[in-house]
Amino acid sequence: MKLFAHPFSSYCQKVLTALYENDTPFEFHLLDFAAPATLTEFATRWPLQRMPVLVDGGRTIIESSVIIEHLDLAHPGRTRFVPDDRRDALEVRRMDRCFDNYVMAPMMRIVFDHLRPATNRDAQGVGEARALLYTAYDWLDRELAGRDWAAGARVAPISVVRTAGVVRSSRATLEAGTRSWPLERRRLRSLVLPRLASELKS
Repeated sequence: MKLFAHPFSSYCQKVLTALYENDTPFEFHLLDFAAPATLTEFATRWPLQRMPVLVDGGRTIIESSVIIEHLDLAHPGRTRFVPDDRRDALEVRRMDRCFDNYVMAPMMRIVFDHLRPATNRDAQGVGEARALLYTAYDWLDRELAGRDWAAGARVAPISVVRTAGVVRSSRATLEAGTRSWPLERRRLRSLVLPRLASELKS
């Protein structure tokens, strides 16, 4: 089983969380300009070239949430990421889409704009993204109050299984305009799954 991904991508981190948590064996294929053969295979398997992409037994699976559900079905482990109960599963999927569409998507819009040359930046688009992100954070602060996990009392495939505490701390660093990776790493160690926490020690 091969995963085409980059560790800086939150969508890739979501899949890596599921793989590491259940000790699922896989080959990591880093998407990097220094590995043109990997990039070529990645583009051939998924012409839209959106990561991550999982290849399992010759089958190409796209989209992080779909990949995690595939792992749950094809490679079940000690942790189930989507509950068998359909109502509980619906809540997992609801929160998963909210994080991807209303937290990660606007966050990536802000990051990618920052990487552009100053003359090509989109101030209006960034303003809209920030407004959506702050609205989402306000909603999440209320929605996640009293929860250990984003989908209630269960582990779920929600970004790096975020909790209300991570959301609030992320908001503070966003408003300050800075993000301290060592600080974020310490927060994550205290909150995420044990297997992933061990991966963050280096």
